Amino acid sequence: MMLCHRFYMRQSHAKNDWQEFFNKQKELIIVGERLILSTITFDLDIQLPYKPLVVALKKLNIFRDHLARVAWNFFNDWLCTTLCLQYRPHYIVDGSMFVAAKLQKVKLPTEKGRVWWLGKYAYLCH
Repeated sequence: MMLCHRFYMRQSHAKNDWQEFFNKQKELIIVGERLILSTITFDLDIQLPYKPLVVALKKLNIFRDHLARVAWNFFNDWLCTTLCLQYRPHYIVDGSMFVAAKLQKVKLPTEKGRVWWLGKYAYLCH
Protein backbone atom coordinates (compact mmCIF):
# COMPACT_ATOMS: atom_id res chain seq x y z
CA MET A 1 0.00 0.00 0.00
CA MET A 2 2.83 2.43 0.82
CA LEU A 3 4.46 1.64 -2.50
CA CYS A 4 1.24 2.47 -4.36
CA HIS A 5 0.87 5.72 -2.42
CA ARG A 6 4.44 6.79 -3.22
CA PHE A 7 3.96 5.97 -6.88
CA TYR A 8 0.68 7.89 -7.02
CA MET A 9 2.21 10.95 -5.31
CA ARG A 10 5.16 10.99 -7.73
CA GLN A 11 2.85 10.73 -10.71
CA SER A 12 0.48 13.43 -9.47
CA HIS A 13 3.36 15.83 -8.75
CA ALA A 14 4.84 15.14 -12.15
CA LYS A 15 1.53 15.99 -13.85
CA ASN A 16 0.79 19.16 -11.83
CA ASP A 17 2.94 22.20 -12.28
CA TRP A 18 2.97 23.49 -8.70
CA GLN A 19 5.51 26.20 -9.45
CA GLU A 20 3.08 27.91 -11.83
CA PHE A 21 0.32 27.75 -9.20
CA PHE A 22 2.55 29.30 -6.53
CA ASN A 23 3.70 32.04 -8.89
CA LYS A 24 0.08 32.99 -9.63
CA GLN A 25 -0.71 33.08 -5.91
CA LYS A 26 2.38 35.19 -5.26
CA GLU A 27 1.32 37.69 -7.91
CA LEU A 28 -2.17 37.91 -6.41
CA ILE A 29 -0.69 38.65 -2.98
CA ILE A 30 1.59 41.34 -4.41
CA VAL A 31 -1.35 42.97 -6.22
CA GLY A 32 -3.35 42.92 -2.97
CA GLU A 33 -0.48 44.49 -1.01
CA ARG A 34 -0.11 47.25 -3.60
CA LEU A 35 -3.85 47.92 -3.46
CA ILE A 36 -3.75 48.24 0.34
CA LEU A 37 -0.73 50.55 0.23
CA SER A 38 -2.31 52.78 -2.41
CA THR A 39 -5.58 52.86 -0.45
CA ILE A 40 -3.83 54.17 2.66
CA THR A 41 -1.67 56.42 0.43
CA PHE A 42 1.49 54.80 1.77
CA ASP A 43 0.88 56.47 5.14
CA LEU A 44 2.16 53.92 7.62
CA ASP A 45 2.36 56.33 10.56
CA ILE A 46 -0.61 55.03 12.52
CA GLN A 47 -1.69 56.76 15.71
CA LEU A 48 -2.57 54.11 18.24
CA PRO A 49 -5.45 54.90 20.63
CA TYR A 50 -3.82 53.79 23.91
CA LYS A 51 -2.88 57.26 25.12
CA PRO A 52 -6.30 58.79 24.35
CA LEU A 53 -7.91 55.91 26.25
CA VAL A 54 -5.90 56.66 29.39
CA VAL A 55 -6.72 60.38 29.07
CA ALA A 56 -10.42 59.60 28.66
CA LEU A 57 -10.50 57.24 31.64
CA LYS A 58 -8.80 59.80 33.86
CA LYS A 59 -11.02 62.70 32.79
CA LEU A 60 -14.19 60.68 33.26
CA ASN A 61 -13.03 59.57 36.73
CA ILE A 62 -13.86 55.97 35.98
CA PHE A 63 -10.36 54.62 36.03
CA ARG A 64 -11.50 51.24 37.28
CA ASP A 65 -9.06 48.45 36.73
CA HIS A 66 -11.55 46.07 35.18
CA LEU A 67 -13.23 48.59 32.84
CA ALA A 68 -9.85 49.89 31.70
CA ARG A 69 -8.63 46.34 31.14
CA VAL A 70 -11.69 45.44 29.05
CA ALA A 71 -11.33 48.57 26.91
CA TRP A 72 -7.61 47.88 26.56
CA ASN A 73 -8.40 44.33 25.40
CA PHE A 74 -10.75 45.72 22.77
CA PHE A 75 -7.91 47.87 21.47
CA ASN A 76 -5.60 44.90 21.27
CA ASP A 77 -8.22 42.90 19.39
CA TRP A 78 -8.99 45.77 17.03
CA LEU A 79 -5.34 46.16 16.10
CA CYS A 80 -5.79 42.93 14.15
CA THR A 81 -8.40 44.67 12.01
CA THR A 82 -8.34 47.75 9.78
CA LEU A 83 -9.98 50.08 12.34
CA CYS A 84 -6.73 51.91 13.09
CA LEU A 85 -6.39 52.62 9.38
CA GLN A 86 -10.00 53.70 8.88
CA TYR A 87 -10.77 55.83 11.94
CA ARG A 88 -9.06 58.39 14.13
CA PRO A 89 -7.94 57.23 17.57
CA HIS A 90 -10.61 59.16 19.50
CA TYR A 91 -13.38 57.38 17.58
CA ILE A 92 -11.90 54.05 18.58
CA VAL A 93 -11.65 55.29 22.18
CA ASP A 94 -15.31 56.30 22.18
CA GLY A 95 -16.44 52.98 20.77
CA SER A 96 -14.23 50.91 23.02
CA MET A 97 -15.28 52.75 26.15
CA PHE A 98 -18.94 52.42 25.19
CA VAL A 99 -18.73 48.68 24.49
CA ALA A 100 -16.59 48.02 27.57
CA ALA A 101 -19.03 49.94 29.78
CA LYS A 102 -21.98 48.05 28.32
CA LEU A 103 -20.30 44.70 28.94
CA GLN A 104 -19.33 45.66 32.49
CA LYS A 105 -22.72 47.29 33.16
CA VAL A 106 -21.06 50.57 34.12
CA LYS A 107 -23.05 53.74 33.51
CA LEU A 108 -20.99 56.41 31.81
CA PRO A 109 -21.64 60.04 32.80
CA THR A 110 -24.24 62.05 30.89
CA GLU A 111 -24.86 65.76 30.64
CA LYS A 112 -28.44 66.95 30.21
CA GLY A 113 -29.46 63.56 28.89
CA ARG A 114 -26.74 63.51 26.25
CA VAL A 115 -24.22 60.71 26.06
CA TRP A 116 -20.74 61.39 27.39
CA TRP A 117 -19.01 61.80 24.03
CA LEU A 118 -21.46 64.54 22.95
CA GLY A 119 -21.44 66.50 26.20
CA LYS A 120 -18.70 68.36 28.03
CA TYR A 121 -16.34 65.39 27.48
CA ALA A 122 -16.72 65.56 23.70
CA TYR A 123 -13.17 66.54 22.87
CA LEU A 124 -11.35 65.18 25.87
CA CYS A 125 -8.86 63.12 23.94
CA HIS A 126 -8.41 65.03 20.68
